[in-house]
Amino acid sequence: MVSTLARPTATRTYLTNATVVLPDRTLHDGAVLVEEGLITAICPDAIHGHAQEVDLESDILMPGIIDLHGDAIEREMEPRERARLPLPHAVLQGDRKCALAGITTMFHALAFVGEKTGKRSYTRMTEVARLIRARAETSVVDNRIHCRFEMTSPAGMPYIKDLIDEGLCEMMSLNNHSPGQGQYRDLSIYRQYMKGNYNIPDAEIDRIIAERIKDAEGAEGYAEEMADYTLRAGIPLASHDDDDGDKVRLRHSQGSSISEFPLTLDAAQTATTLGMHAIVGSPNVMRGGSTGTGASALDLVAQGVANCLCSDYAPSTMLPATFQIAHALDWPLHRAALLTTTNPAAAARLQDRGAITVGMQADLIAVREYDGVPAVRCLWSRGRHGLRFY
Repeated sequence: MVSTLARPTATRTYLTNATVVLPDRTLHDGAVLVEEGLITAICPDAIHGHAQEVDLESDILMPGIIDLHGDAIEREMEPRERARLPLPHAVLQGDRKCALAGITTMFHALAFVGEKTGKRSYTRMTEVARLIRARAETSVVDNRIHCRFEMTSPAGMPYIKDLIDEGLCEMMSLNNHSPGQGQYRDLSIYRQYMKGNYNIPDAEIDRIIAERIKDAEGAEGYAEEMADYTLRAGIPLASHDDDDGDKVRLRHSQGSSISEFPLTLDAAQTATTLGMHAIVGSPNVMRGGSTGTGASALDLVAQGVANCLCSDYAPSTMLPATFQIAHALDWPLHRAALLTTTNPAAAARLQDRGAITVGMQADLIAVREYDGVPAVRCLWSRGRHGLRFY
């Protein structure tokens, strides 16, 4: 197969001897030409002029992973409760760890919960967002901002609107973590969470539940306002932790085109029927199920009602979860790879990446399995980095 794109260039890299994962098939002993950050040829008959050849030694060459929802930067900010580290360190480490995980486009999911919530305070999240953008030119991967609007914390709205106006927010999700609905529809799960994570006495948990249920009284009105502002800015809008089809239909009517972490088969099926992208967590795939009462991510993928993976809290799980799905469902790798590359690109409306196709941005990873565990050996982000890890 010959595929070329005429383009004058001073920087050319010719990746050879690779198993190339295309959107619809996998090529063995394939090659890809990269010029000035773009893919300009796939398996050309000949290369004219000088190009730096990189022999990938039969590694699997895949598109770089696109992660639409990852909050692992919180662990870089505060690896242990109240053990804060400097934000410049957190942003740098978050970027480097994404590269190691094979993620070339990361949407950092920043939760705007309230000034009393430490790392998730409005001011702290705003500072992180601005620092990530300020470091863009020196970052290895493309770091983007996904603002999580907590519907029960309307005071966070002005902070998020400012980030939208500044062009920093590139995805929005509507979150409601109040007890009695969503992932805490069963109040016993909420009690277990509070007791297990914070060792709070039962009486205090009762008080917190009552307080947070009260806080949720005006949540839907705030959701409407935030959704309208987001859509006027042309930003993709997502729902979060949808627990049934009715919740999905409500969010879809508000403009959501993405359902994050549908908790039930009904929610995922409804999202798919409405033409929404349904995102499930790669840690759920690797663990064999949810940490709570949510549906199995692998089951939803197998039933065709989830078409994207995201890292949730563990970036390192994206690549192995892709391979695990291929093995578990007996899918060719190129089909499973759509869940972490092409489909997330479509959900985020990124038309310049997500596939090894002529004209696309050269976001690429070379992968090899070690004792059945896939690992990134080389990474190219926007064609400008050729990082080698092994």
